[in-house]
Order: sequence, then C-alpha cells, then structure tokens
Amino acid sequence: MLNASIQDSDILSAAQKKVLTIICDSNYPISCSSILDLMGTSKQAAHFSLTRLLDREFITRAKDRVFVYQANPTRMAELIERYKNKLQKK
Repeated sequence: MLNASIQDSDILSAAQKKVLTIICDSNYPISCSSILDLMGTSKQAAHFSLTRLLDREFITRAKDRVFVYQANPTRMAELIERYKNKLQKK
C-alpha cells in the first residue's frame, strides 16, 4: 500500500516519487550512490530530490561512513492516510 500511496500522491514530484520508492523498497538505510545506480539519472537530479525530501521530512539522513537515507515513518503514515481518504471518496 505504501508504494501505491507514493505513486498516487499529488504532493510529490515524479522524481521525488522515484527516490522515495527506492528508499522505501530498501530493507536498510541506503546511500546516495546506491540510489543513483537504481535511478539511472544524473547525480544533480538525485541530489535535488533528496534535498527536497529531507527538507519536507519525508526522509531522514544519518552518517554511516557515508550519508545513508531512510523513510520517515510518520510521513509515510501520512501518505498512506491521504491515499486511504482518497480511495474512500471515490
């Protein structure tokens, strides 16, 4: 349901959806280089999306030799709730 919530969200750009999906699909915090490998876009494009997602608190960043990213559970719950509300209105 989380992936559907992300893809259906009207508050995220297409690139942010792609980055957030990659992060959420990972079973552990993921590095920027791993995100880049999976996205297949430029470093600048991925960095821009990561920065926006960090600013909006959709993801968190920690230092583990390199910076690693993971989803913020509170914001993910919000996306799921928005999605459920949208489905109920249909």
